[in-house]
Amino acid sequence: MRYLITAAAALSLAGSATADLYSMNDANDYGYLWQLGLSYDLPKPNYDVDQDSCVPTTWTNCFVYAQKQYEAKLGDVEIVGSEYSGWTATALLLRSAQFMNTQPSDGTSGEDHIFGLQDYLNYTGAGPLATSYQGLTAPVPNSREDGDHEVPEWLIASTPNIEQLHRWLEAGAAVVLEIVWAHGDGHSLALVGLEWFDSNENGIVDQGEATLFVVDPLDPSQHYSGNGMQAIGPTKLTHVPVWQDLNATDQGGPFVLRLTYSQYIGLPGQPFDANNVNPDASGFLMGTITLKIIDGPGGSCCLVTGCDVLTETDCGELGGSWALQGSCDDCPEYCEGDTNGDGYVNMDDLLSMLGNWGACP
Repeated sequence: MRYLITAAAALSLAGSATADLYSMNDANDYGYLWQLGLSYDLPKPNYDVDQDSCVPTTWTNCFVYAQKQYEAKLGDVEIVGSEYSGWTATALLLRSAQFMNTQPSDGTSGEDHIFGLQDYLNYTGAGPLATSYQGLTAPVPNSREDGDHEVPEWLIASTPNIEQLHRWLEAGAAVVLEIVWAHGDGHSLALVGLEWFDSNENGIVDQGEATLFVVDPLDPSQHYSGNGMQAIGPTKLTHVPVWQDLNATDQGGPFVLRLTYSQYIGLPGQPFDANNVNPDASGFLMGTITLKIIDGPGGSCCLVTGCDVLTETDCGELGGSWALQGSCDDCPEYCEGDTNGDGYVNMDDLLSMLGNWGACP
């Protein structure tokens, strides 16, 4: 992922009250897909794209979490394949031109990240009725060139602070972090937990007080296969120290969360080698997108008064016939007087009306 930051709109304030924060999800609920080994076993591996597939890989690892957390609400909808091979297939589809349009050297643009995520979840069946998004980023990406996508209202021009990250984790959301390095390139991480001990009670995240716990798609696993080309789990948590530098005058700004950690810098198409690390990978936390499943997916609901897109529960409460992948074109044509929806107006409709005679609840 690459972002060129021309101006950082650091709108998040230091906070007027002190707070000690801690949130930690179970790392085993997340995937451990490795972006540098995405295509090694394909007939025509595309290592150039693997190098820049942090966004689709990170979302795949977060989808594993979301699928486990919201399995009951999602029902038969699968937003991610099962096991490692299924995760790989998900990331390859997610990074395709149909969705996130991930490119060698350029990675996933801000526009393709946002719209590709929404388009993919709609494609799986977890559409607008089921999903809720929130996002902060500086700057806000433009609408897509195809003209079919406008910047959504849930995306705000700002940068995340640690209190917001804590609230999203506590709400059970899947949280993807967007990092920008000093030279302009970007990277994405799956946020699993955080801690902040405000030791001097000044409301500022000072250096040495706070840590983010993430799944880094460059090194997501505690173990790799014998040939070093595939992560085999379990999921590894990377510790990322963060702080605010009130004296900063660079593009990050004084209140943006700065970070530095030991990051894997191996090459795609080569076996994992734990010695290939940059011990001082430094940058800024310039954005985040969160996803939560809030209800069941929407499907066509055939009602006696017509058709609408509803969740299965809402459709059932209205007495309709629901289908996830169905179309309103499959519903019988509405006929005035057909109160029971059987396609005929007869004595049964009169009895149905009399049976429901009285005050509406």
